[in-house]
Amino acid sequence: PSDTLTLWDTRIIAADHHDGLFVWSGKGTFDPSLDAVREQCREFLVERSKTRFPMPRMHLLREGDSMSRRFTTRLAPSHADPTDQQVVHFPALAALPPSQLSELRAKFRFHDSSVDPSFRRWFWSVTSASSNARNEGMSLCE
Repeated sequence: PSDTLTLWDTRIIAADHHDGLFVWSGKGTFDPSLDAVREQCREFLVERSKTRFPMPRMHLLREGDSMSRRFTTRLAPSHADPTDQQVVHFPALAALPPSQLSELRAKFRFHDSSVDPSFRRWFWSVTSASSNARNEGMSLCE
């Protein structure tokens, strides 16, 4: 699944969640010169979903907008996974300088791991009732 650690400040993301289409812009992409990229993303999503009924709703979102939660709530909470697993499952994170990686994780400081488990911890809690692996947060790919 798509996860929260894809929300880089320098990215524009086009996402299709079947009943909702999302173009999300990180805070480093607010420059008007990138409006054409956002428009291409919007056109791509509209073209891809034109035969769907009911037609999904389009959401054009910017990082920091209150409505961007419509998109972030549909992402797997990978920001709470252990650091080594984050890099294994999303290798591009290794290319980020430590300061940017810290900023990325800080976007989710409202997260309470005692109530909201990471995606992988939740997955193991429902798939392996007798396995100790669920406590380690391991993935099926490991």
